[in-house]
Amino acid sequence: MKRDNVNYLMVGIVIAVGFLILLAALVIDHRAQRCGDCLLHALPQRHRLRYGAPVFYEGYRIGQVASITPERGPGADGTRATRYKIELAVRRDWPIPKDSLARLTSTGLLADVAIGITEGSSKDAAAPNSELAGVESSDIFAAVNELAGQLTELTRNQIAPLIKNLSQHVDSIASVLDKSTPELVAQSRALLTRLNNASDSLNDVLKADNRASIAAILGNVRDMTKELRNTQAKLDEALAQLNGIARENRPGVRDSVDNLRSVLSALSGRMDSISQHLEGASRNFDEFAREVRKSPNRILLSPKAGQRRGRKPMRTMLAIVAIALLTACSPAAVPDVTYFRLPAPKPLPRADKPLSALPIEVAVFTGEGVYAEQALIYSLTADAGALRTYHYQLWSDPPTRDLQSRLTTMLRDSGIATLVTNRLPASNQALRVRGSILRYERIKRDQGYEVAVAFEMRVEQDSGEPIIEQTYTAQASAADATIEGSVRAFGTAVDQAFAKFYADLSALTKDTHAG
Repeated sequence: MKRDNVNYLMVGIVIAVGFLILLAALVIDHRAQRCGDCLLHALPQRHRLRYGAPVFYEGYRIGQVASITPERGPGADGTRATRYKIELAVRRDWPIPKDSLARLTSTGLLADVAIGITEGSSKDAAAPNSELAGVESSDIFAAVNELAGQLTELTRNQIAPLIKNLSQHVDSIASVLDKSTPELVAQSRALLTRLNNASDSLNDVLKADNRASIAAILGNVRDMTKELRNTQAKLDEALAQLNGIARENRPGVRDSVDNLRSVLSALSGRMDSISQHLEGASRNFDEFAREVRKSPNRILLSPKAGQRRGRKPMRTMLAIVAIALLTACSPAAVPDVTYFRLPAPKPLPRADKPLSALPIEVAVFTGEGVYAEQALIYSLTADAGALRTYHYQLWSDPPTRDLQSRLTTMLRDSGIATLVTNRLPASNQALRVRGSILRYERIKRDQGYEVAVAFEMRVEQDSGEPIIEQTYTAQASAADATIEGSVRAFGTAVDQAFAKFYADLSALTKDTHAG
């Protein structure tokens, strides 16, 4: 009996010692596996992480969750939030790079949440009690719950009111249809009645007797369509020929248009003179008609007897007048008509390079009244208040065209622009110079003759807006009292006025149209 007690005691001691050894081994192993702390940012309770959850490193289990400590502090957006510090107990002999990332993972759809560590690229291993960066992972159940909440809110706030509004609109439309249905039915019946009447009328038109006529009409329309096609073909051919003619004669047509414009410009320049002559002829004819109305018989018959008392017979008077005209009057010599032209123009200052990139067009000058005529104009008063014209001393060209030609030549020789001409198409961009004659006469002075000229010059852009509009005047004394001396003085005065205009035009082109 004593021997059995000794055996039991020995067995108990062995079991107790083994239990203590096992407990000590577990404690040592547990301490050996602790390496540090891992901080996961803002992990809410929905992740269902608990104490003792496994820790995996690249799929291998290396430890477990030792503790979970909540910390209250400022979040990323500045508001206070709860963060959870999770202490991991891992194997000490398992090297973990210090830049590794720890996140929550799940091995299955219904499995518990675990912590998975993703290996970093750092060569240094994490020291015990160090922190690993935590990354929040997605939770399918949380995402489903959030989606369900959003769907509930959408259904409550959007879909339900939409269905309610649709129901109200449907009810409103149904009520309108209920009210309008009788009227719509009545109108439909009336429409069907009219359609039936129209159908009966159409049947009457399409009777057997009228079908032949309708067929004939359709045949005529078909024939007319063919003829119209032939006519269209002929018209197309005619248009092609006209296009060919226009293409071949386009230069001639352009020249004809330009000539017509020149003719119209010349007519407009002389229209005032023509109007004055027509007005004078009209006055003379009115005077003749008035005399004829007073005594119409004087054209063919002599006055009556009562009108001849105290006078000599009309026949005797006519004989005396005829004899006097034949014997006493001798015709004076008619002077020759002399045409004068201005002397050669004085050159303008030469430009080193063209001052205007645009071409310059000089239009025909305009003149009002006597300034549009070809005769030389003179005045015998110092103030030139009364103007007269010579009958046998004329300009070789009307001053309106002569001044245009002179200014064109002077500007072209000065090199102010690459092109200076008296005619350009209206579609071309250019500076257009227009002049008007205000004074162009020969004036009698106490010590001889003097000439006075005045021009109103205008330079326009393509839009018609003037960039120069100014009057230029000049006077010059004649060398002698002859017409030739006055003509040379005209040339001097014209060149002086054009030189003033050229100075203003040069300054303008330097500022706005240079190169």
